[in-house]
Amino acid sequence: MKKTTINDIAEEAGVSKATVSRVLNHEELVDEETRNRVLDIIRKRRYSPSLVARNLSNRASNTIGIIIPEIDNSFYGKILRTIVNITDAEGLIPICFDTGNNPEKDMKSLRILRDQRVGGLIYAPSVEHGGADAAERAKQLLDDMGVPAVLIDRNVPDFQRSGVFFDGFDAGYRATKILIAAGHTDVGIITGSLKLGIARERLRGYLEAHEACGLPVRRTLIFEGDFTSKTAYLLSREMLSLPERPGAVLTCNNDTGLGFLQALAERKLRTPRDIEHIGIDEIDVFDDLRMRYNHVARGRVEMAQKAMKLLTAQIRNPDTRPESVWIAPRFVLDAHLERVAVRRGIIDKKQKGASRL
Repeated sequence: MKKTTINDIAEEAGVSKATVSRVLNHEELVDEETRNRVLDIIRKRRYSPSLVARNLSNRASNTIGIIIPEIDNSFYGKILRTIVNITDAEGLIPICFDTGNNPEKDMKSLRILRDQRVGGLIYAPSVEHGGADAAERAKQLLDDMGVPAVLIDRNVPDFQRSGVFFDGFDAGYRATKILIAAGHTDVGIITGSLKLGIARERLRGYLEAHEACGLPVRRTLIFEGDFTSKTAYLLSREMLSLPERPGAVLTCNNDTGLGFLQALAERKLRTPRDIEHIGIDEIDVFDDLRMRYNHVARGRVEMAQKAMKLLTAQIRNPDTRPESVWIAPRFVLDAHLERVAVRRGIIDKKQKGASRL
């Protein structure tokens, strides 16, 4: 039988989740008729608030803040959906902010959540775009909030907070080695903004893979983007117009991959016939259409689940020490590249996704 959630109670009673929460927390802001109606439904459904929700109600509110940088990016969209599903099941109320990669919006979001007295926070920071000063101000706001906070996807070591992160170095390193092992001596890369640690780590993997293979890096094949499809498209056109264009390309997130493939299609080029390609990140529309796409999966659902697990553990026990969890890359490759990668020992069975034929 499906577990009753605070959302179910609110829907049957015809009130908001916040009103149900006020009834559960014995607040005085609910009129008697509404309170009795909600309590009758709670008794009928034998609903019991989760331990996390009860702990939160004793500390502050039972709301959870979520700050993400790109709500229109399917990577963060999947993370947000997973977190919201978990908060619903736990009887918690999510409050989400999209910062658009603007450090000042990070500060504004943190101040609002501090003033709202949220009980916890999941945070993918954009402060690296603003340098050391922005990071220091964000850290101060986090400290002022005085509630458990878990970083997700983007790490800022100075924050000294728990977090769940993707191993971007390993993804860039292994993906580049696979392309080199497949016979390509001229592998290009389109990065994200190198202001961000996640972009620098993927580039470092690309560079160290060349070094490990004894292959010099063609610096003219390194293009710094900003993790958007528009910029990646323009950079890809430039890359494909080189007198000696690369035989293979690594793109560093889903939107970068889309921009690159758009530029390929415009020139009537195809992968892998004309140019080999591995992208970091799933492209959901390609999966929906069952189109082949060599990529490195970043475990979005797993990342969100682990972040919420860390957060709820800290809510139950505020003295929990900070912990970093790293999500390993999983390679979803066509049959040829998978054979190369496994035969050369670049990946093992645990790192394989479902092969695309």
